[in-house]
Amino acid sequence: MRHRILIVGLFVLLLSVPAGAQAIGLYASWWELGDLNDGFGFGARQRIFGVPLLSVEGRAGWIDLEDAEATLIPLEANALLDIGLFYGGAGAGYYLFDSDLADETAWFGLAGVSVGTGGVGVFAEAKYTALETKRNEAEVSAKGLALNAGVRLGW
Repeated sequence: MRHRILIVGLFVLLLSVPAGAQAIGLYASWWELGDLNDGFGFGARQRIFGVPLLSVEGRAGWIDLEDAEATLIPLEANALLDIGLFYGGAGAGYYLFDSDLADETAWFGLAGVSVGTGGVGVFAEAKYTALETKRNEAEVSAKGLALNAGVRLGW
């Protein structure tokens, strides 16, 4: 229940900013998660533009970790520096697992490119997540690279 309240609260906050200052993105995601091997899934991001060159973003996703017999739900927030077509930044997240893996917090860094016209465009990005978790009290490294590609709609 606590997780649902957190998710709803995050999206209510993100949707309460003025018009003309936001963008929503939907993306496909491939993750390489160290000891947990590869995962594939989907996600959504809500971006809020503040002052020139700076923005903040909230993300939620669903990643199937077939080899680990688990599903990962990343809930993330980050700050970004936007320079032309390129952006980069860092953030933190809470990572929920639906198996015997422990839910954990972690940091991440990302860099990407976004192209489009008007409020519509496409983006691609690389993200490194420094995630460590536990399975039956044993440490499991889930550090690794994620590649995301998707579409965005701004207003």
